[in-house]
Amino acid sequence: MISTFRRRLFLGTFLIPFLCLVHSFEGVPANAGEVLRLGYNSDEGCAAAIRVPAIDQIYTTQVSPDPGVIATEDQIQSAFDRLASLLQQSGSNSDSLLRLHICAESQEVVDRTRDFLRKKFGESNAPTVTYVVGDLPLPGRKIAIDAIAVLGKGETDGKPHESGEDETRVLPAGPRVFISGQAEKGEFEEGVRGTMRSLFETLDFLGLSPSDIVQLKGFVQPIERAEEARSLMVECFEGSSAPPIVLVEWSSSLPIEIELVATAKGKEIRRGTWGEPLEFITPPGMTPSPVYSKLVYVEEPETILLSGLYGESATDASTQIHRIFESMKEFLSEAGSDLRHLVKATYYVSNDETSSQLNQIRPDYYDPARPPAASKAMVGGVGREGTGIAIDMIAVPNQSQP
Repeated sequence: MISTFRRRLFLGTFLIPFLCLVHSFEGVPANAGEVLRLGYNSDEGCAAAIRVPAIDQIYTTQVSPDPGVIATEDQIQSAFDRLASLLQQSGSNSDSLLRLHICAESQEVVDRTRDFLRKKFGESNAPTVTYVVGDLPLPGRKIAIDAIAVLGKGETDGKPHESGEDETRVLPAGPRVFISGQAEKGEFEEGVRGTMRSLFETLDFLGLSPSDIVQLKGFVQPIERAEEARSLMVECFEGSSAPPIVLVEWSSSLPIEIELVATAKGKEIRRGTWGEPLEFITPPGMTPSPVYSKLVYVEEPETILLSGLYGESATDASTQIHRIFESMKEFLSEAGSDLRHLVKATYYVSNDETSSQLNQIRPDYYDPARPPAASKAMVGGVGREGTGIAIDMIAVPNQSQP
């Protein structure tokens, strides 16, 4: 039987017309033991969602095209070639991609990248995908990509950047932590160093260290100082190699906000008392929020990744956001999860009205004791014309569901 969710998609009444399921989400096993790619879209070359079992994952640095490559299609090919090489060095390959986070100079670059993905990926290997539009860290580049992939049987030997930043790191199967974006006031250098210091203090509170970080993502302005920000972030590791770093342009009064994912495998971590596979934690000195957690500790072994969700074009900001969350609820339900099992959100908004409405609407959907860790960035575009918001989400299964 075709689910109500699928019928709505086929009828075109749902808010995300680009998703077209080719097989049902129904009957997803709780411990599948294999990567399940759900809702393949042949027009986009992406999966609606991927359910990942308890396996090691690779997080990459941000990959750009080779210098001197000019044409848009050539830059896209060059960036993906470099990503493929990086994955191969790290014991993986492009067929094992789980997620692509793509920064593009313009909507035209996004559209051409979609064409590229449509030709490159099929139902058996399509990743989830999120786009953001804005200027890029390296001048002359039109695209930059970072990724999550399955670690293969080989050992990772990804080479470090000359700056001392690792190109890849492995998130081992097991406990992990998502820390929301943190931002400290000050001039550029002071803001970057202060934010890194604040993140290290949060890790220390948990019983973790900077060496446990798997990836750092910074939202930075002005973007012309992105490589300076990268160097400052690397310096904070005081001679040890830094994890992969991703930098995205944002509009803010602050120079940078930085989020991270870290492994907690084998660590005696500071935890709550209820013993659930998820814990939503507010460290000392921070104020709890009903719309995002300062950090989320995850012990549940499986992961659910969603492609970027968009508001319906030609509708107001409130309607776009409500329909995204209603869509998300159905995606999660079909994939074996729900809104109480979200662990990490990234909200890309392109105007003040959408940003304000998102703040007002999130309490309608989140349990105030269990909101996901999150970052919200004001950006130039979200990868789809006529919409002011894109949300990508990471969740874990609800073990009460079959």
